[in-house]
Amino acid sequence: MYGKGIGLMLPRLLLLAAMVFAGVMAVACGGNSASEQTMSAGLAHTCGARADGSVKCWGYDEFGQSRAPGGKFRSVSAGWLHTCGVRDDNSADCWGANGDGQSRSPGGEFRSVSAGWLHTCGVRADGSAECWGDNDEGQCSPPGGKFR
Repeated sequence: MYGKGIGLMLPRLLLLAAMVFAGVMAVACGGNSASEQTMSAGLAHTCGARADGSVKCWGYDEFGQSRAPGGKFRSVSAGWLHTCGVRDDNSADCWGANGDGQSRSPGGEFRSVSAGWLHTCGVRADGSAECWGDNDEGQCSPPGGKFR
C-alpha cells in the first residue's frame, strides 16, 4: 500500500523510540507560542497554523505530509502519514498519503477536522460528523447527532 519507504522508516522509528524510552536522547518540539495558533504532531511530522493563517510543517515527508499547500488555514491536524486542515473559507484540505482515501477531503464547510491513522473525520458547519478513508473498524461510520 505505501511501498518500501515504510519498511525503511519503521526500524528508524523503533530505534528512536527505544532511545527516547531509555533516556539516551530527549526530543523537544516547540515553537514561538505567539505565532503558532494550532499545532498537531503526527507519526514523525508536525504542522502548525500560524497567526497569519499559513501552515508550517516539518519532519518526515516521504508522502508529502509535511508539504502544506499555500493559503490560509484556521486549524491543522497531523495524522499518521497525512495532514488535514480547515481553511479560512471553512473547507477541508488534506495532503500526504492517500492510499485509503484519507486525504481525499469532501467538499462543503467544516468547523474542525481530525486526521487519524488511515482516516480523517470532521465536524461540518451544521454539527454533523463526516469521515473519509479506511473504515475497517467502523472508524468512518460516525453516529448521527450533532457534534461541537
